[in-house]
Amino acid sequence: MNEFQKRILRPLSLPLTAVLFVAVLVISLSRVLLAVPVAGSTVIAFLVALEVLGVASILAATTRVKPAQKMLLTVLALALLGGGAAGASIGVRHEELVVGVPVPISAKSIAFDTKDLHFPADTKVSLHFTNDDISVQHNVAIFTDESQSTVLFRGTVITGPASIPYAIPPLKAGHYYFHCDIHPQQMNGAVDVGAAPGTPTGSPPPVVNTAPPSSASSAPPATGTPVTSLTVTAKNIAFDTAQFVLKANSQISLTLDNQDAGIPHNLAIFTEEGGGGTKIFGQAPFSGPAKETWTFTAPAPGTYFFHCEVHPNMKGEVIVR
Repeated sequence: MNEFQKRILRPLSLPLTAVLFVAVLVISLSRVLLAVPVAGSTVIAFLVALEVLGVASILAATTRVKPAQKMLLTVLALALLGGGAAGASIGVRHEELVVGVPVPISAKSIAFDTKDLHFPADTKVSLHFTNDDISVQHNVAIFTDESQSTVLFRGTVITGPASIPYAIPPLKAGHYYFHCDIHPQQMNGAVDVGAAPGTPTGSPPPVVNTAPPSSASSAPPATGTPVTSLTVTAKNIAFDTAQFVLKANSQISLTLDNQDAGIPHNLAIFTEEGGGGTKIFGQAPFSGPAKETWTFTAPAPGTYFFHCEVHPNMKGEVIVR
């Protein structure tokens, strides 16, 4: 038995231990590189390569490793193992989780670079979205049709310049609709699933319905008593009222309830439709879900117009009496 240990087990223990140690270090390094941002992973990989080169130089330059050198090697190994454990707890960065057939799309000057997206049927798609508009928010949302009644996918809103990969679930063959939730009127198009690029869709390009939404009970009707306090709700890129009545020359308290998560809205009042003439009132847009209450003095009696300055298709009338 002693002879077996001396001739077989001991010679094998060194390479097996080395292989196990290297495997642990490689796994630890991979966890670190997958957890940090792409730019950071490049820097870390370069530093680790220098570390390996330095360790190899130390071992090659001496026949006996000194205590200080042993301590340094131990610290470096423990640092890498600790980083691997931390990386494993953080998880894999978003980009690595998005798998599927790559499809690019970009936004610039409040417009997508294409009106037609082509996806393979019943296949995961990695939609690589690039927002080139500085300090402007965009995203990509996919619906069954231009009515936007059923959402198939809604991507995270990003502020440019930035990019993000969207993981699109497999879709059945057919024709769908996409738009930017922030600018649905200006940025929209068709998604052809299962059709080759260049194949006609058989239907005209989708058009966003820009008609004002019907009035809701949360705001006073035009025939009602003029008020000095009211709440208007923004939801699904639409106001819950197309008209409200204010008391002339009075202090008004207006609350905007923005229920669209991650999407900015405001409410501005003008003397002319479409934002023309004089701006009577308007505060900076804010993202939902959130509420803000503003006060201002109502103008003289007459008919005025309001809209969201981020989404001008969200609009209506202000009757002042």
